[in-house]
Amino acid sequence: MNSEKNDNYSLRVFDVAGREIFSKDVFLGAGENVISLDDLGSQGLKLISLSNGTENNVYKAVHAKSSALSPRIEVVNKPLVKGYKSLEALTDSILLTYASNGYETWDTTVAWGNHIVDYVLQQIPDTFNVLLKPFLESGEPVTVLKPDFSVTIDWADGTSDNYPVVNGEINIQKEIYTLNGELGTALIKNDTMDYNGNGVLSWSIGRLPNQKTNRANLYQNECVNVLLPDYETLISLDSLNNKVVHHYTVRKWVEGNNNEWYRMDGYPAANLVSSTGIYKTSSYIEIPPEVADSVDLVVFSFNQTTGNPVAQEHLDRLLVQRDQIMGIYNLENGDSLFAPFRTYVIDSYDDPRWQAIIDRGFENFIYLTYYSGPQENTRHWADTYTYNGEARLKYSDARFNTGNNNAVVGVECYSAITGIEEGTGALAPYVYDSEAVIIPLGKAMPRLAILLDLGTD
Repeated sequence: MNSEKNDNYSLRVFDVAGREIFSKDVFLGAGENVISLDDLGSQGLKLISLSNGTENNVYKAVHAKSSALSPRIEVVNKPLVKGYKSLEALTDSILLTYASNGYETWDTTVAWGNHIVDYVLQQIPDTFNVLLKPFLESGEPVTVLKPDFSVTIDWADGTSDNYPVVNGEINIQKEIYTLNGELGTALIKNDTMDYNGNGVLSWSIGRLPNQKTNRANLYQNECVNVLLPDYETLISLDSLNNKVVHHYTVRKWVEGNNNEWYRMDGYPAANLVSSTGIYKTSSYIEIPPEVADSVDLVVFSFNQTTGNPVAQEHLDRLLVQRDQIMGIYNLENGDSLFAPFRTYVIDSYDDPRWQAIIDRGFENFIYLTYYSGPQENTRHWADTYTYNGEARLKYSDARFNTGNNNAVVGVECYSAITGIEEGTGALAPYVYDSEAVIIPLGKAMPRLAILLDLGTD
């Protein structure tokens, strides 16, 4: 409202029947002023009186209400002077401005009279943006296996787009009309066609770079078991927006011993990774630091049965196996799939680090030792300190004697550290070659077990 000078005014609002429904004392500065009016009752025409004791100006305005969009009403006529005019004399127009968050503002001017305003506000789309870096379960770029790899996304509006790898990345951008401020969901699926006799499975696993082991994946396929993942994966666009995501998939074929190749969705890989019961696969994850700030991987330098020192040559071959197993979890892209850990050798139970492990209830603890009995490993699970209530490895051990060869020593350590155990038969042929070096199949299985989230059957 316009005022010729700084002055105090009495503001009164009347309905069309002349009833006063609002009053307020206001101060107006010289020039244009904006006064907000609330609690004016039912919608309709309102007459506004503004008086400083000498002059009495009357304005008219239309009061409108809406639960979805809130019109802003501006009176564009000059002030009426010398009291009220009859309704029949009101001939000025009003400017209606419709606005809502996420929509383009729309204006229309209507003259005095009865009008129906019918207009659909145009929604302003949001831009969804995510950068996917596609990797195999080894952390190698998926393009080393499939140079023309791509993903397809089925959007909620019924459209589909295919996104190929460009310079090792998949840049996805899409204009999306939000619902209640949320981007919603979509479905993502891999190009699973073979390339030179190999390809990838339908597994789509989204993780943040260097994601903590106690954090759930951003997305992964629903599945009956590792053999039968869904062909497409539901993704939450809000959780991915403006992020860099490591998009893991799994190669179909992995090399074993003697030039044999095994499918990662067949025996033995899928069976071992999805084992249940006493042979179930689980993993070590990060737990609260006040409980255990790391996984302690301890080697005894003495025979657990006799207490006598173990010959250095036997201790060395144990350490070689420990180190190559832990190396499985350091992927080619720099991601680590193992919880923070520290390794050390103790010479006796008097070592204060051993007492610290006892004090923390053996949480996140592995020990590897020679003793005087047959080779064995034991694993103990817990359902505390997990992000989904599934089993996690609490502590485990591997025991063997100095007469066991490197592959036997290695496979017991492998089960204790990775959580993978063969229910029947021997595990070694699927993990080690004749030189006790871990083969590609032996590396792929524990990686898959971790990538598929803790406790996935």
